[in-house]
Amino acid sequence: LVDRTSETPTQPPFKSKEGLTYFEEEGSWYHELIFPALWEAFAVPQGCTSLVTSSHSMSVPPTTIAATLYSMQNTPSSSGYKWSGMVLSGFGDIRTEHSANVTNQLMTNEYLPSQLPPGQDPSLHTPPYYQADKEELMLGPPGLSDPDIGPLVWKQNTPLHWQEVMDLSGTWPNNKKAYTAEVRIPVLYGLGEFDYLWKG
Repeated sequence: LVDRTSETPTQPPFKSKEGLTYFEEEGSWYHELIFPALWEAFAVPQGCTSLVTSSHSMSVPPTTIAATLYSMQNTPSSSGYKWSGMVLSGFGDIRTEHSANVTNQLMTNEYLPSQLPPGQDPSLHTPPYYQADKEELMLGPPGLSDPDIGPLVWKQNTPLHWQEVMDLSGTWPNNKKAYTAEVRIPVLYGLGEFDYLWKG
């Protein structure tokens, strides 16, 4: 949906339709465009009987919304694909105190140009984490991963859209129960013991 590796993240610009939140727009794209396209391009030629999706972190809300849209259809065949389950991870309900404190500091952090990910645009994106915070977010406390992996985390650091963060913090907490209550496909959910953002 949004190519975060792009040097020109505004091309094409992502804008949700009037009346839809960022996650709702993404979820409708999953259900109406992306999953049917994957089904036709890969599942049909290979003789697959259904899709099982795996979503991590910020893709969990739009996938949940897509599952709701899929579940509310009269028949599964009307979607153009068959979805038999989803795996969700890296997303929860209650933020850890540490991550909340670090996130609150983002607005006052000062950055050198070398500390900004490629494509960072203040008009589109939230301020990024400092490198040490980003590494802890992705890898957990010291001792859980090879120290050589840390610098690689920063190399794949990508901008995060304001709209996405606003939906995460503002709209999604109020809407999530209505969406999750309508999901009718099997769900496998997991959250790491040392998750940086969410309490297990």
